[in-house]
Amino acid sequence: MMLQAAPVKLLLDCAGDWSALCCGRSWLAQADGGAPGGFAELFFGSPLGLMLLILLGFWLMVVLPQQRAMRRQQRELEQARQALRKNDRVVTSGGLHGVVVTSASGSP
Repeated sequence: MMLQAAPVKLLLDCAGDWSALCCGRSWLAQADGGAPGGFAELFFGSPLGLMLLILLGFWLMVVLPQQRAMRRQQRELEQARQALRKNDRVVTSGGLHGVVVTSASGSP
């Protein structure tokens, strides 16, 4: 009976403290008088903190380099389009060969 009363009482005491409930603090450790850990223990000890760390790593290693590569490719394509002149020979991405008849500076 004593083991069940301490966590319930602590839960009621921490009901207004959001960080105590979701940042990985152990209710039993606090009930025993254990001091709460530092930021690293609180952040990395919770599932939410680990998920945010994984998402940040994924974004830095996969999404950001892909965005940079796409921007570079779009910039190179735009430069190639602007460099087209009348009578230039071109090959489309579908494999069609052709000759530029007219070129307007503002057209896509």
